[in-house]
Amino acid sequence: MKKLSLVLMLICLVSLIAAYEIAKDSSGRPLYAADRIKVKLNEEAAEIVDEIIASERNFINTGLKALDDLNHHLGILEINTAHRPVKDKTWERENGFNRWYLIFVPKGTDIESSIELYKSNQYVENAIPEYYAYLAVTPNDPYFDDCWGHDNTSSNGPGSGHVVGFDSHVEEAWDDEQGFGSSSVIVAIMDTGVDYNHEDLNNNCIAGYDYGDNDSDPMDDSADEGHGTCCAGIAAGEVNNSIGVSGVAGGCSIMPLKISDSGGSLMFTYIENALTHCGDNNVDVASMSFGADISQGDSPSTDSAVSYAYNNGVTLLAATANDDYSHIHYPAAHEYVIAIGAASPCAERKDASSCDGEYWWGSNYGVDTQDARDAVDVIAPTILPATDVTGSDGYSTGQYITDFNGTSCATPYAAGVAALVKSKNPLLTPDQIRTVLRSTATDIIDEGPAGWDRYTGYGMVNADAAVGSVSGSGFPLCNITNPSNGESIEVGTIVTITVDASDPSRSVSNVKIYIDDILKTTDYSSPYEYVWDTTSETIDTHEIKATATDNELNETDDIITVSVAYPSYDIFTDDFETDLGWSIVGEFERGAPGGLGGNYGNADPTSAHGGSNVLGVDLTGLGDYDGDYEINLADRAYTATSPIINCTGYTNVQLEFWRWLNVESPSYDHAYLDVYDGSSWQQIWTNSAVMEESSWGQQSYDVSSYADGNSNFRIRFSIGETDGSWQYSGWNIDDLVLTGEGGPSASITVTSPNGGENWELDSTHNITWTSSNTSGNVKIELYDNGSFYNTIISSTTDD
Repeated sequence: MKKLSLVLMLICLVSLIAAYEIAKDSSGRPLYAADRIKVKLNEEAAEIVDEIIASERNFINTGLKALDDLNHHLGILEINTAHRPVKDKTWERENGFNRWYLIFVPKGTDIESSIELYKSNQYVENAIPEYYAYLAVTPNDPYFDDCWGHDNTSSNGPGSGHVVGFDSHVEEAWDDEQGFGSSSVIVAIMDTGVDYNHEDLNNNCIAGYDYGDNDSDPMDDSADEGHGTCCAGIAAGEVNNSIGVSGVAGGCSIMPLKISDSGGSLMFTYIENALTHCGDNNVDVASMSFGADISQGDSPSTDSAVSYAYNNGVTLLAATANDDYSHIHYPAAHEYVIAIGAASPCAERKDASSCDGEYWWGSNYGVDTQDARDAVDVIAPTILPATDVTGSDGYSTGQYITDFNGTSCATPYAAGVAALVKSKNPLLTPDQIRTVLRSTATDIIDEGPAGWDRYTGYGMVNADAAVGSVSGSGFPLCNITNPSNGESIEVGTIVTITVDASDPSRSVSNVKIYIDDILKTTDYSSPYEYVWDTTSETIDTHEIKATATDNELNETDDIITVSVAYPSYDIFTDDFETDLGWSIVGEFERGAPGGLGGNYGNADPTSAHGGSNVLGVDLTGLGDYDGDYEINLADRAYTATSPIINCTGYTNVQLEFWRWLNVESPSYDHAYLDVYDGSSWQQIWTNSAVMEESSWGQQSYDVSSYADGNSNFRIRFSIGETDGSWQYSGWNIDDLVLTGEGGPSASITVTSPNGGENWELDSTHNITWTSSNTSGNVKIELYDNGSFYNTIISSTTDD
């Protein structure tokens, strides 16, 4: 009987484990996340949930009984909005893009069964997994010297037996009127981030965003770093600077959009937010060297984001994948995305037996139906030199790698060609650019017949033929180079507005510069500029427009907006070298970090960001796990709360600090940043994924909605709740600064004389005063019956 019971128990256990097994893709990798479900609520439910999020930010009870019953049945941990707000509110409302939410579930949840439960709920329109995307690179060790994709000489590049001249002909393309590309053409690298400080990228990089960790720093520094920096160098590494590589479109701008979190995971919600960012921020071309083994329709929210970017003028290119299989991955398999395969230097598709010698991978190919959404469009060079993360943290120990491979390499190469075409004619639509790439590709007769085939699509991308097939736009090029779009300018600053204007086919007659639709200057020769004194400008947003006119009276405008703001002042700073009155609960400490902890993730730093001390969790080995936070902590069990900070009179308050943080994913452990708005605590940030940081990174948060004018503002860092296993080192914070514009009103009161006194000529008198919220010196003037008479002293110390 005991034996029978044991067998039954084992059978039950095996059945339970099998029920919770996560689906795998064709390469055996998890197809979706095990700790969250993506749900689209109906309008009634979404309105209620959004109100709760606005006030609580972290909750599980919605007040909708049928939904709450299901949530409690599954034991959910948290509900968060999935997407960033987009500019097109009509589209957002009609599409319901703002009604997608991420529901975090406990370990071991049967994701697919839970999705079916949500789909049957009266408040839910749809439910899907949170799919993973995977990078389309297959690294190995061999190094080679030159870029065969630019100029195939038979001796440069991998393997042997190259076909001389089988390349993209990009060197000839650079001789066309667009040259290396226009800086006004923006190429988004949607990837692991970009090393924007790299010597061969820094001049081309513009501001981007990190949607993996939801902050403004898209540095290529996740647990799986290097990939995005390589892609950036392939697409638009700087040209003619005597160093490094030559990107295909080295004159174009790079926008880094990071879609991996600190743990290196690429989740579809990150991708969706990056896509709508492209649509809202004038991106021309987006390179996506990643994919998932799913099809269009499997992730409706991603389909919507792809459509949003495409309909806002973004040319989208994506990798087909590296499995040598007969189906291409998504989003390459989306109808609005150009599917890019990889070419070998022997005039063939890169496969396991191609001449390059990299036998371990091949470029996926698609269906045998020309122009189908899941068919290959074109192929592009792979196994090429590329930029790498500066230092030893990327694929190599230096700043470059000579054999970046996969369809991950081919995709940014083709994106660079698309950027050259867009540079020559900025009026082309994404669909027109796709037609150009297809119609001008070099046909490959290898696995398929002449013309289009399922293996290589229309053939090898041909940059020279592509740019040669389009005429110039017939319009001058016009780009405001200073100030930057969205820049905040301190009132009183004198700003030189500069404009870069040219016309590849004609000559520029003049450039007009407007501020708020008022003409300020007309320049007839370069440099085109206007010196703007902002002293008398209103504290508001202002529009700057430049209009370039050529000798045939064709005109092109460039428009940016800037904000004129009060000077920014430090309201509160703390380098944690001395005790400024933080309230500490649990294992938070102020002190010198000693590199403790890291049972999982990374240990504490061995030195502060600046000075000697930091604010951190268990710096000295306080608990059961030296340097790490404890298990089974309650919600916000460890807290470090700032003293009261008086923000009276300040506006646009911003919080910045340097962070070194390690914490398990939010299905198990939580780190929080909260602020006190004068009446209640508000959550500003929490970890959306596992955080495993091994270096200091600066964090910035707009806290103006909570801090502006608040005399009782506070900041709180916390850890907890945590589960019963896996300890991480937690928070390390240094060099915290709270800034704001304006400040309390200054006042001066004269205490002597009192007024009404009679002074004799040539007599001497003391003038005394008190002041508040002033700095520097004061001026004392004498008035006669309200009219200025004389300056007694132009500047004296305010003491």
